Amino acid sequence: EGVDAVVNPDGTITLFGTTEEVNFGKQLYLVNIQSNGLINWERTYGADKNEIAKDIILTNDNRLALVADIENTSTEHDILVLTLSLDGGILASDTISYNNGTSPTDETANSITQISDGFIVAGSTNNLDVKPGGASGPVNDTRDALFVRLFDDLTVYPSIWKEALGPGSFDEAIKVVEFSPNLFYMFTNSDKPNLDGDINFNIIGLGSTGEGNAANDFLLGQAGSNETLSTVAFSPVESGEGFLLAGISQTPGSSADIYIVKLRKDLNFNSSDIQVQKTLAIDLGIVSQAKVSAVASAGSGFYILANDKSTGAQNFYLTKIDNSGFVVW
Repeated sequence: EGVDAVVNPDGTITLFGTTEEVNFGKQLYLVNIQSNGLINWERTYGADKNEIAKDIILTNDNRLALVADIENTSTEHDILVLTLSLDGGILASDTISYNNGTSPTDETANSITQISDGFIVAGSTNNLDVKPGGASGPVNDTRDALFVRLFDDLTVYPSIWKEALGPGSFDEAIKVVEFSPNLFYMFTNSDKPNLDGDINFNIIGLGSTGEGNAANDFLLGQAGSNETLSTVAFSPVESGEGFLLAGISQTPGSSADIYIVKLRKDLNFNSSDIQVQKTLAIDLGIVSQAKVSAVASAGSGFYILANDKSTGAQNFYLTKIDNSGFVVW
């Protein structure tokens, strides 16, 4: 099962995913291919537990950085972080995990992002005590957004950095982007303010120590349906600098549609940031675990890939939109 890919400086492509074998279970799978598809090398990574691939990036000094979930049980996971050389050799590794007393809690990853002095891993945890200062969440709190900061060698940042935030009863961080040393944009899913399971895109500004700022908080979504964020793509100059947020919009029990929001680069955390906000009127069928990926086109516009179950079978749905969010094909 493929998750993501990066293009290396030499033009080769490294693909990241999960492979499953009878005697080994699920392991991380990395394959490097030439531009014509010929395989240069393949690597697997894992131990005696299932590992589930989540994200891979190419760093600005030409390393590979990746995150995965370690499945201890079906309801309890840790997060594995690795940096690799371009030939797949392990340079550094770390495991992110927490405990509630003596009981391990569930941590899952969504992405890894390189920042000025290391990385931030975005995901979620059901350990509600990771929030700073013992901050309490809603009465029916179940999950908090997790954003763990690591130095370049993958050692954990000092405890001055706050690692979790949970304004809703359900929160998960999808991606964290460093705008400046004193401001980070965190893109999340949250059911705030109603705490009723109605999920929306949420953007939160984090300060230099990871603290959330109530003034830098912006909710995007539609009443009566769940808008679930899957990916945050960088919009280049050709498409208007900023961010493209892509996910699905779905009313429980009905067909899903692709939902996009295009934002300016310098966020004010209000409606002035929105350049495009719409569904694409694409029937994806009833997809329980819908995922959407987006990437900027080399010219202008964006390619969007989604899970499609409109025919009853699981398929991929690929479309292209222009800079205004209209479907090109």
